[in-house]
Amino acid sequence: MLFLSGLHTSAQTYNFQFFNVQEGLPQSKVNAIFQDSRGFLWIGTAGGGICKFNGENFTPYFSKDGIAGDIITDITEDKDNNLWFTASWGGVTKFDGRKFTVYNSDNSNTNIDGNDVIYCDTQGRVWIAEARDIKIFKNGIFNPINKSLQEKIKGSVTTIIEDSKHNLWFTTSNSIIYITETDTLEITSENGLPTNNITTIHEDTEGDFIIGTHHGGVIKLLKGSINNRKQFEFQSFDISP
Repeated sequence: MLFLSGLHTSAQTYNFQFFNVQEGLPQSKVNAIFQDSRGFLWIGTAGGGICKFNGENFTPYFSKDGIAGDIITDITEDKDNNLWFTASWGGVTKFDGRKFTVYNSDNSNTNIDGNDVIYCDTQGRVWIAEARDIKIFKNGIFNPINKSLQEKIKGSVTTIIEDSKHNLWFTTSNSIIYITETDTLEITSENGLPTNNITTIHEDTEGDFIIGTHHGGVIKLLKGSINNRKQFEFQSFDISP
């Protein structure tokens, strides 16, 4: 099921518009949502492929139309406005607006059948992750990341993002890995996280990082403690209405 919210009133009531199979969604379980540079919403489902929503109508695409698989796990867009999405089988799909291209092996001809996470950074690199195994798309093929970085990834990757200063963040089931041009840092419960099992991360408009955890709630990592390379400072995050 997909729902869109409208403006809220002073009484904190919200207007929601619900979309389900009856309204055109190909499948009711949604795994990923992404808004592209043209304003279209792309919805990845758990068995119904991917569909484009223009605000009124859904246009579905299935494996029979050329995508890698019908269980979509993640969606992103590169600097050339190509859409990329991962599936639980079949490889990685690129969509240039006209045709689908599927990539299903890496540079050693190793199968890249199922992937959980995909992200395109501002340098044009496409990152994919299956469990703790990370690869980068280069010269038409997916290549393993360097060994020293891969060894730091000790848990399944849940999110990859690039922050406003072009540093990379990997959240995993075991820690957060923070990569700058000169350094790679690991952030764990020893640094103040409520748990090492991290599910997602988001940079807010102030430059702080909102971190979602598995059974540890939500916490904020303050930007000052990152910029100054001092002990990381965390702040409890109030999500009450």
